[in-house]
Amino acid sequence: MKALRICLMGLFLNSCATHRQSQLSSMGVGAIVGGSFGSMSAPKDESKFSHGALWAALLSSGFAIASLYLFDNEKASQDLKIETEALKAELIKFKKSEAPRLLSQGSGLFSKSLPDEARKLISPGEWRKYSVDQWVQDSGNPNTWLHYNLMYEFIPPSLTP
Repeated sequence: MKALRICLMGLFLNSCATHRQSQLSSMGVGAIVGGSFGSMSAPKDESKFSHGALWAALLSSGFAIASLYLFDNEKASQDLKIETEALKAELIKFKKSEAPRLLSQGSGLFSKSLPDEARKLISPGEWRKYSVDQWVQDSGNPNTWLHYNLMYEFIPPSLTP
């Protein structure tokens, strides 16, 4: 029964977040399990304390060596870093290809520029023409895709008080 309690406590101690905490807790579990096993299995004519300390040291170092390989996250960390860099490069490439490219622009629809006194009261508006490369699914038919290559943006004139 004691051995079962010790094993359960060892499992609870090993559920740590970082590599170092997991390694230290596995060393502690090894020391606890080794100490209790050593003191329980000591011969009658020898000291239970010395057997417990010997087994605690042996199992603690053994668990520490095993946890170096068991809890090693370096490979997974490197894989995630490589995947992150690849996804960032793909996202930058996608953003560059999807971003509208300005072809031309103008201000207002007036043939002549506004007088200085009217500029204080009127914002003439603007227009912009973009080149895009975008596919859009038709809302009425999921099997129909539309390709857009030009986009116009109109900013209407307004009065400023």
